[in-house]
Formats: sequence, C-alpha cells, structure tokens
Amino acid sequence: MNELASYSIQAIAFAVIAMLAISRSKKADFYQLFLISAWLVGVIVIYARYGEEQVLFYSNDQLFHRQIIEYYLPIEGLTAEGIIGLRYLLTVPVYAVSLIGLHPMLLNKFVQLIALLLIYQQSKSYLNPASSTRQSLASSIHHGSVAPLHEFAFIARRDPRLFCRCVCSQ
Repeated sequence: MNELASYSIQAIAFAVIAMLAISRSKKADFYQLFLISAWLVGVIVIYARYGEEQVLFYSNDQLFHRQIIEYYLPIEGLTAEGIIGLRYLLTVPVYAVSLIGLHPMLLNKFVQLIALLLIYQQSKSYLNPASSTRQSLASSIHHGSVAPLHEFAFIARRDPRLFCRCVCSQ
C-alpha cells in the first residue's frame, strides 16, 4: 500500500473515532462535525501535496515533535529534564501509539483535533443557559472566551492556510 493510501485510511479512522466520541456525548452539533470533516480533508490534502515534507514549513513545531518522536525518545529515552522541554505530555503518548505503525505526525494532529473538540464542548456547556450549574455572568464570559480564542488559534495555524493554498493552486 502506498504512503498516501495508508495515511488517508488512518486519517479516516481517526475522524470516525472523533465522530463516535462526540456522538456518544449527545451534545454533538453541526460545528463539531464540520471541524472533524474539515480536519480530515485538510490533513489528507496537505499530505497528498507535500508528503513528509509538510513538517518543514509548519509554525506549530511539527518538525520539533517529529525529532523528539523519531530520535530523542527511541535513542535517549525519557529524562527528567525532558518532561517540559521535550513536551512529554504530547510526545510520549504519540510515540507509544506510533510504535504499532500509525503515522506519528497524524497522531499529533489527532490529539490537537481532540483538544479543540473538548475545548469547544466545554465552552459550549458553560455558555448554555439551561445548564444545571448556574454561573455568574462574569464566570460565563470568562469561560466562554476560551472558544473564540481557540478558534482564532486554530485559524492561525498553518493547516487551514496550507489547505487553501493546495486547493487554490490546482
């Protein structure tokens, strides 16, 4: 099987897992389904266009994460100094799962997708007026500000821009 087909199958499997996870919560909405669909199309199109070279122009430390996963963890192992500097909270689970043959950078992106979905869902529950936990207006505004800020961070990532560049240049 070629690399693009393998990557695409893995991306589809991750998207299905994400959709199953949000559908079980009974709080899924169109926006979450849109995010997952856009993520799926974006990661496949970007990989089809740039392949493994996609990490060379990411501004979100993809190359750094790949070096940790492919060099530091297998060769140097875990160290106390690397807990923060080598981002063990993200890289160790990705490394461990990638040992079964899954694409490590796709796993990294999947973790980011899950984080985005969880932040959105949590922010939505804080803003829900019918929520069983009544909160003050200030608290709702504070917690609700997380979703828009994260959306701006998501838009600022290079994935959407690269996706647009890929689609527009063809």
